[in-house]
Amino acid sequence: MNPLDKVIPFRSLFFTLILVLLPLSIVLGLSSFLYVTHKQIVHKAEITVSNLAWVLESRVVSDLSRLESLLLYVNSEFDPEQIQRLNPQERSWLSQRLVHLSLLHSFPGLAGVNIFDSTGNLLLSSQTDIPLFSIADRPHFLALRNNPNLSQIFSPVIIARSTGKWSLALLHASRNEKGEFTGVVSGLLNLEELEKLFLGLNL
Repeated sequence: MNPLDKVIPFRSLFFTLILVLLPLSIVLGLSSFLYVTHKQIVHKAEITVSNLAWVLESRVVSDLSRLESLLLYVNSEFDPEQIQRLNPQERSWLSQRLVHLSLLHSFPGLAGVNIFDSTGNLLLSSQTDIPLFSIADRPHFLALRNNPNLSQIFSPVIIARSTGKWSLALLHASRNEKGEFTGVVSGLLNLEELEKLFLGLNL
């Protein structure tokens, strides 16, 4: 028997194995690469989402904290019952004071500060040239009016009647020395500002 007769089948088998194993190794290598790449993409996306959530949360918490401080001060300085007893000239002066105060403490998300009487009618606003309106039917107003133990409340996301824009309102109840409900001080956060912040982030 010619020794080459044994070598040739062996070579054929060797090349056959190479032809089978090479594509398999390529597929396995590519699969491993794609798996690692996928994990890296997912990890990067998780970090991006986490950072985005942190930025938005920090902004919202900051805006709400500033709004709450402003409303507490306004509530201590402006008495709805007293405002109703003022003549038009005195009320105009007080309205200008509210505008000035709001400007001093203004921040991008603040749409305005409003003071309402016990029936929900607008008394004063930091927003100039807006028509009088009522929030008597708003659930957040009713909750403050009907619950003596509740001092503040957030509205759901609403279309504000003073701006016509999607907003979030924080309301503080005003009560006299007897604990009787006399009205509310309301601050509006314009949600469009948060949308601008979101769109401005480099994702």
